[in-house]
Amino acid sequence: MSATLIYGERDAILIDAPHLEEQSRQVAEWVLASGKNLVAVYATHGHGDHWFGFSEVANHFPDARMIATEGTAALAEFTAGKRMAFWNGQFPGQIVKDIALPEVVDDYTFLQEGEEVRFVEAGNSDGPDTTFAPAP
Repeated sequence: MSATLIYGERDAILIDAPHLEEQSRQVAEWVLASGKNLVAVYATHGHGDHWFGFSEVANHFPDARMIATEGTAALAEFTAGKRMAFWNGQFPGQIVKDIALPEVVDDYTFLQEGEEVRFVEAGNSDGPDTTFAPAP
């Protein structure tokens, strides 16, 4: 499981959310314990183990935006449709219910408390259209 919290004095952005329901719940509780206001959850690429947990996190932070780059969002949509049987077969009864697709960010930046968080294309690494968010 891998999730990163980028935060300032008040607000935070969660980078990736796990695919399993229990793990996603643990990540949401970790973010809650930080005391930060989660404003966004960002998917680094479209494999389900990086964004299926968005809906579980949103149960605790309903105002947080679920975001991704265009390529990541396209693969997420494909995964949510044609690849769900694969994911459910690999992790029967464990995948987050009612997954929510990320929305496409307008550009490759997100402002958090006036500071720019930049999303960088890494090409085809763990999957097509993989991205990362370097430390500010």
